[in-house]
Amino acid sequence: MCSSDLEVEVLFEGPASRDTDGPPQVMGRLPENVKVNVPIEHADDLLRWKGRLGRVHIERVHPHSLTGRLLALT
Repeated sequence: MCSSDLEVEVLFEGPASRDTDGPPQVMGRLPENVKVNVPIEHADDLLRWKGRLGRVHIERVHPHSLTGRLLALT
């Protein structure tokens, strides 16, 4: 599976847990219960993501999660 071509639908749950500095991230899950983290520009936007679906382009695969960039909120 080539992550550069992978687009998925994610149900967003809320802020992602993070141990590093960097932009805020929102966490969601695939239907298979895999966690997906998406960086966002403003921490103030975190609450509006909860319960929404979005199309995400997967950019990195980690041992227990994926990281991607938002293509569209639905």
